[in-house]
Amino acid sequence: MHDLILRFPAAPDGAGNLVPAPAVAQAIALNPTFVSVWIGNNDVLAAAISGTPIEGVTMTPVEDFQALYTQLIGALATLTTADMVLLNLPDATAIPYVTAVDPFVDLPGLGRIYLISDQGQLTDSDLVTLGAAGLIDQGYGLPGGPPLPADLNPLTGEPGYVLSAEEQAIISQRVAAFNTVIDGVAAEFGIPVLDVNQIFGEIAAGDRWILGGIELSADFLTGGIFSYDGVHPQSIGYGLVAVNLIDLINESYNMDIPQVNMEQILCTDGCSDMGVPIGSDPKSAILTPEANRQLLDLFTSSTFGYPREPELHREGGFAE
Repeated sequence: MHDLILRFPAAPDGAGNLVPAPAVAQAIALNPTFVSVWIGNNDVLAAAISGTPIEGVTMTPVEDFQALYTQLIGALATLTTADMVLLNLPDATAIPYVTAVDPFVDLPGLGRIYLISDQGQLTDSDLVTLGAAGLIDQGYGLPGGPPLPADLNPLTGEPGYVLSAEEQAIISQRVAAFNTVIDGVAAEFGIPVLDVNQIFGEIAAGDRWILGGIELSADFLTGGIFSYDGVHPQSIGYGLVAVNLIDLINESYNMDIPQVNMEQILCTDGCSDMGVPIGSDPKSAILTPEANRQLLDLFTSSTFGYPREPELHREGGFAE
C-alpha cells in the first residue's frame, strides 16, 4: 500500500540512478517549497483499535518516537529550503471507533444490562470498541453468552474489545507525550504546529461545527466528520482540518491561500437535494468481524508476528 502511495520506493542518488529510499528521501529529492508533516497517529492508534495498550507492540515507546521524529524534521529542515508546518495528534480514545458502542444493552423487559467481558462486568467508565458490535449481535457479552474478550490475545491475534479507564488514561498520556515531542521539535526549528488535538478534542467533547445550518459532530455515522470505519475522517473531516491549516499557514507565513469551499465538500450533489435519513440509528450499525479484521490488519499486521485467522466470519462489511 505504501509503495502505491509513494508511486515508487526510490529516489535519485545524484548520479541519475534511482535507489531504494524512504518517503523522507523522496521528499528531499523533490526540492519542495513547502512541506506539511502529519505523522505519528499510527504509533498509538493500534492500542485503541486492539483494545490493549502494550509498550513497544501497540504503542511506540516515547524515546523511539522522539528520536525518529527529531531525525525526520531535522532532515527536512536542514536539507531543504522549504517552509514547513507540523500537525499534532488527536486523542485516540475519543474517536467513534471506541465511543460509538455502549458498555450496556437495553433488553426488552429487562432494561439496561451491562455487558460482561472475560474480566468481569463492564461499567460506564469502560469503552467498547466498534469491533465488538458484531460479536454482541451474536450474543457475546450478554447473559448466557460467551464473555467479550477484553484484551488482545498475543497467541491467537484476536483483539480485545474493551478499554478500561486505566487503559484509556495510558493511551491519552501517550498521545500527550507524542504531542510534547512534536511541540519541542517544532520550537527547535521554528515551525508552526496545527493543534489537531484541540480541534478534534472540542468536537469530541460535544461542540458542533455548523455549516449552512447543518450541524457536524464526532457522532458515529450521523456526525458527518468521521468515515464509516470510525477512525478516519471523511471528506468533510479533512476539509475541517484544511480550513484550520490554511488559516495557520496564511498567518504564519503571510500568505493568501484561498480558503476551502466547504459547500462543495458538504453538498457534492447540491444541498437542496440532500436527503435526511429518517429514523437512522448509529447504534444499530454493526461492524462485522470480517470488516473489523480488515481494519485491524491496516494497523497491526506489520506489528504483530502471529497468524491473523479470525475465529468468527460473516460476509460483507456493515449490517444494519
